[in-house]
Amino acid sequence: MIHKAWDGLIDAYLLCDNEKAKRSLLKCRTGLMTNSKTFRKKNFQLMLEAEFGGMNESLATVYAITGNKKYLDLAYRFEHKKIIDPLAHERNNLGGLHANTQIPKILGNAKL
Repeated sequence: MIHKAWDGLIDAYLLCDNEKAKRSLLKCRTGLMTNSKTFRKKNFQLMLEAEFGGMNESLATVYAITGNKKYLDLAYRFEHKKIIDPLAHERNNLGGLHANTQIPKILGNAKL
């Protein structure tokens, strides 16, 4: 749900040139960055078992807007290795998994 709100702010900035939306978006991202630093990589990957939407995709867009590499680095933290690594090696391990959870992970990874 969070990434949908952020994508709304991204659209408000990109499509309507709304600077207030951009400021709000960057403020939200800063909070996410602060909170996510407390997770070790292993724990972060465990968290990614749950649905997290297109967090990686919207963070990649914020990187494109700002040019600030910290957003790109955080976007890559949202790369769910359990899903992406087999696909990168042309192995489909998606059988039985919920499509609404996996598709945004894959689309976000493609954007990265």
